[in-house]
Amino acid sequence: MSKPDEEKLVKLNTKFAKIYDLEDMLCMLMEESAELIQACNKYMRYLNKKKKYKKKKKNTEELKSLNKEVIENLVEEIADTEIFIERIKIQLGIKNSEVIKWKKNKLHRQENRLKMEKRKEK
Repeated sequence: MSKPDEEKLVKLNTKFAKIYDLEDMLCMLMEESAELIQACNKYMRYLNKKKKYKKKKKNTEELKSLNKEVIENLVEEIADTEIFIERIKIQLGIKNSEVIKWKKNKLHRQENRLKMEKRKEK
């Protein structure tokens, strides 16, 4: 996506963030999060079906079509969830730098856990 297109989306989302009530947006975020969970579950079912097909050496053409459908659904629900997360950040005045700080903190913590696990394995 080009920078101008991205900026248009941010402006549009900011406009909607100012129109809707915070409580309504929080409810919508919960709903979209539930739909994202459902999409993740469908993808996991697809992966299990794929394993069964491989074991039985069945035709995988059906799986190719299903894969595309399941991934498209997952991407759509990620987009929906991100839209409402951004709107809530706008309404609450949460800066991206604050979120990035937390992301770094959590990723470093996870990295340290992995290092500890590798040391234990040796």
